[in-house]
Amino acid sequence: MVRIVFLGEFDAGKSTLIGRLLFDTGSISEERKEEFLKVSKELGKSQEFAYLLDSFEEERKGEFTLDTTQVFLKTKNREYLLIDVPGHKELIKNMLTGTSYADKAILISDVEKPLEEQTQRHLYLLKFLGIDEFIIVINKMDKVGFDKLSFDKSVKEIEYFLREMDLKPLAIIPISAQEGENLISHSFKMDWYSGPSLLEAIEKFEIEKEKEKPLRFLVQDIYFKKGKEIVLGRVISGKLNLGDDLKIAPEGGNCRVKKIVVFGKRKKEAREKESIGLILDKKGIKRGKILYKDLSPQIGFQFTARIFSLSSFSNLERFIFKSNVQESECSIVKINEVLDPVFLRKKISQEIKSNEVAELILKTEKPIVFESFSNTEELGKFILYKDGKALAVGIIP
Repeated sequence: MVRIVFLGEFDAGKSTLIGRLLFDTGSISEERKEEFLKVSKELGKSQEFAYLLDSFEEERKGEFTLDTTQVFLKTKNREYLLIDVPGHKELIKNMLTGTSYADKAILISDVEKPLEEQTQRHLYLLKFLGIDEFIIVINKMDKVGFDKLSFDKSVKEIEYFLREMDLKPLAIIPISAQEGENLISHSFKMDWYSGPSLLEAIEKFEIEKEKEKPLRFLVQDIYFKKGKEIVLGRVISGKLNLGDDLKIAPEGGNCRVKKIVVFGKRKKEAREKESIGLILDKKGIKRGKILYKDLSPQIGFQFTARIFSLSSFSNLERFIFKSNVQESECSIVKINEVLDPVFLRKKISQEIKSNEVAELILKTEKPIVFESFSNTEELGKFILYKDGKALAVGIIP
């Protein structure tokens, strides 16, 4: 499954675009389709495709996805998970977490205001998170009479910024989400455009071949039943087999898998993303430990990270570092650089302001198990807290 995050300025038409794609590809049930047509009629409006997305129950992942909605789209070739995140400036923290669940991205820009401040932030954050396959759509072409010159002007403005960022989209496509032009097939109203429709471009997204990653098992809790100690947790990468000899991080030690259980039933193996219970030949393993075999993850007190700040703070402050169930007090050793993602100004500073991006070196009080975000997402992302308030979200590059 390809996971695509939809980004864009508020009122750029994200919800309308996703709703229209769901409708035109037949990815919604007949019941939901009838409800949608009924509501549109009651409102006395033409089909309001944004309502389709609003009608889906929100799926909330993690702490910062207050308004993130996820829906499924099916084509003849593939299945897609479409992720809609807020475009409001004050909800950029939600966007960041929404993006971290995506493999690809579609950035929606309004033809009449193609490069708003939030659009620039979104482009920077795509680079920050390592999402290098993305499509840009210039929406609301119906508002300018499907005019080629208006499209060309928007493209020129966006391409200048892309060059500054060293980013290259797979395509820049003129569309009208409301009227369905250039979404599934080529638009006769824009016969001057010779590139792919949006769906054609989406189908060209590359899917990386699954590589067997080294085993990483995250210990989330310990449960006792009939005198037996059951280690509860999740396989965050790789494959775990009955009888495997495992190592314990960060402090060291070994253990062997005697049983794998799920809801009281035994299993012989467990794969990535599975939540399971383990009965081991060793007792006393605690929450927050990482079990692994073969290749060892990185273990240490100090590492380089990239953060996106949610509040202002200085390099003298102390924080609580949280990465899944791992937690430790931490401090900043050095701020390497700070960058304003709107004006692309780099600076050396001892203070990081709200909405700035920074590269810094962190030092934790306890040893932390970590890996690069691109290799193992669950061990490569974290949140910095102070006094119960989240100050920054970050990744380990």
